[in-house]
Amino acid sequence: MQMNDPMEGHYFVKPGIISSGVKQIIKSKKESFGIVSLSTDAENLLMWAHYANGHNGIAIGVEIMDENCEMHKVKYKGLRELTEFNQDNPHEVAKNILTYKHDFWSCEEWKWFFRPLPLTCILYCEPSFNKIRYNTKAYS
Repeated sequence: MQMNDPMEGHYFVKPGIISSGVKQIIKSKKESFGIVSLSTDAENLLMWAHYANGHNGIAIGVEIMDENCEMHKVKYKGLRELTEFNQDNPHEVAKNILTYKHDFWSCEEWKWFFRPLPLTCILYCEPSFNKIRYNTKAYS
């Protein structure tokens, strides 16, 4: 899995806390997920600038009805420091690492939905579409 931001999915760990074998398990688990990123703010001009072809595009409001779909709010606190490894649940460790981003990206207000790969459909959580927002450049 390749993330949009080259710093996403990275973490800090002090020497001797986890072995290289555990690091490989974490890497493998992180690569086993597909992520759908949704923003909570369709009016965010910075999001339109970064992700909508220079303010041209549409935002589609969705409501996730599937209670089996795991939503994780992204934590804008910098990279995650890994102080221990829960061998009983490496998937949760990987998700926890993936939900941390640098605080300067906090304007994104992402919520991420994780799904094991391969994804058979990008809209795997059976969304209900409830809003469409169009945006075009204010200049030509």
